[in-house]
Amino acid sequence: MAPTRFVMLCGLTYNRLIMEPLHLSQIIHGRRAIRRYQDRPVSRKLLDRLLEAAMWAPSAHNRQPWRFAVLTELQDKQRLAEAMGEQLRRDRMKDGDPREAVEKDVARSFQRITGAPVVIGLFLSMVDMDRY
Repeated sequence: MAPTRFVMLCGLTYNRLIMEPLHLSQIIHGRRAIRRYQDRPVSRKLLDRLLEAAMWAPSAHNRQPWRFAVLTELQDKQRLAEAMGEQLRRDRMKDGDPREAVEKDVARSFQRITGAPVVIGLFLSMVDMDRY
């Protein structure tokens, strides 16, 4: 029997012989936001693969102006979560939201950030971009 051929798509392996063709719109519309994480580290190899894929995304003049910050240490994730929580609290209070709802949202945000095994921040740098 001939070996089965497999393809990799969005980190998932599919058997080519039974996979229906997927279009980019199906992949984009089928994406999910994951907010509960397994309590295990993410391998450096997987992080490198993800960051490399992100760096190859198209950009204006092919400049790839993004920069990434990868946080794996709990104290770094806590500092980020606290700063983001303070900004969220200020914004929601300016909107006139009830304090109880705001604090619940801030606590949920803190838990999501600190509970993730890895937090990847994406930033834009204009250093190598053309100025018009």
